[in-house]
Amino acid sequence: MLRRMLLRSLSVRRGRSLTAVLALTVAAAVATTVLGLYHDAGDKLRQEFRNFGANATMAVRGGETLPGSELRATLHEGDAAVLFAYDTAKLGDGRPVVIVGTDLAAARKMNPWWVVTPAVSDPGVGGVHAMAGKNVGAGALWLRVRGKVMEVRPAAVLSTGGEEDQRVYFPLETFVALTGMQATTAEIYLAGSAEQVEAKMASLRAMFPQAEVRPVRQIADAETEVLGKTRAVLLWAAVIIGVLVALCVMATLTASVLERKKDFAVMKALGATQRTVNLIFAGEALALGAAAAVAGFALGAVALMVIGRVNFHALVPPPLALFPGIALGTVSLALVSALAPLARLQRLEPAMMLKGE
Repeated sequence: MLRRMLLRSLSVRRGRSLTAVLALTVAAAVATTVLGLYHDAGDKLRQEFRNFGANATMAVRGGETLPGSELRATLHEGDAAVLFAYDTAKLGDGRPVVIVGTDLAAARKMNPWWVVTPAVSDPGVGGVHAMAGKNVGAGALWLRVRGKVMEVRPAAVLSTGGEEDQRVYFPLETFVALTGMQATTAEIYLAGSAEQVEAKMASLRAMFPQAEVRPVRQIADAETEVLGKTRAVLLWAAVIIGVLVALCVMATLTASVLERKKDFAVMKALGATQRTVNLIFAGEALALGAAAAVAGFALGAVALMVIGRVNFHALVPPPLALFPGIALGTVSLALVSALAPLARLQRLEPAMMLKGE
C-alpha cells in the first residue's frame, strides 16, 4: 500500500516531480563533471605545462663532468633529461658567440616551444648537423674555436625569443671533438605533482652530491598556482550550484506539501501515523534523487568527455568510482531539501485542515 501511494503521488504530480528531478539532475551532472575534472586536472595541466620545457636543472661544480648515463638510469617513467656542454668561440667578424653541445633531437623534444626552420641543404661540419640561433645567422659561419678556424653551414635556424637565439648548437659528440669539453649541465623534466617532483630532486641531490639540482621556479610555481586555483574554482562552482539546486528542490517540495495538505490531513484523520506520512514524503524525495543521480551521472560523463576533448585534446573518461558518491550525494541533497517541507508537514492539524482553516 505504501509503495502504491508513493508511485501514485509521483505520477499524479508530474510537473512538480519533473522540476525536482531536473534540478537534481543538474546538480549530479555538475558534480560528475567537476569531480572528474578535479580528479584529472592535475595530469592534464601537467601535460600542458610539459610544453614549457624542463622544470629542473642540474649543474656539476668544480669543472667535473656530468655523468649522463648514470643520470638517465635514475629517472622514472615519464621523466627526461638532456645534457648540455658550453664553450665560447668567435665569429668571423670577431663577435663572441656561445657554442653548445647537446642531443639536438632530445633538446627540441624537451623544449617544444622552440621554432626550428631549415637553413641550407648542405649541413654542418663535415656533413654533421648544426643549428644556429637566428641572431647568429642562417648562412655559412666562420668560427674560431680554441684557435681553430672552421666553416660551419647550419642545417637549421633556431628562434625562441631568448638567449638561445645568440648561440650555435652542435651534436654533443661533435662538440666534444671540437673543444674537448664534456657536458656539465642538464635540463630535466620530472613528471608528477609538486611533492613528487620535490622528492625526485631530493633523490638526485643525494645520488649526485657533486651536482647542484634546482627547480625552474617559473615553471614549478606557475604549475602549482594554476593547479590550485583551477581546483578551487571547480570546488566552489560545485558548492554554489549545489546550494542553488537545494533551494530549488526545497521550494518545489514545499509547494507540493501546500498543494496536498488536505490529502495528508485526511490520511492522519483515517489513522495514518506521522511516521507513515513522513515515509511517503521522504520516499518521494529518495526516488527523485535516485532517478536524478543516474541521469545526472550519464549527462556529466558526456560533458566531461566533451570538455576534455575541447580543452585538453584528449578523452577524459568519467571515473566509475565516482558514481556511488554522486548517487549518495544526490539522494542526500534531495532528503536535506525535504527537511523544511517535512517540518511543515508535522505541524498540520487534521481537524483544522478539514474545516478549511
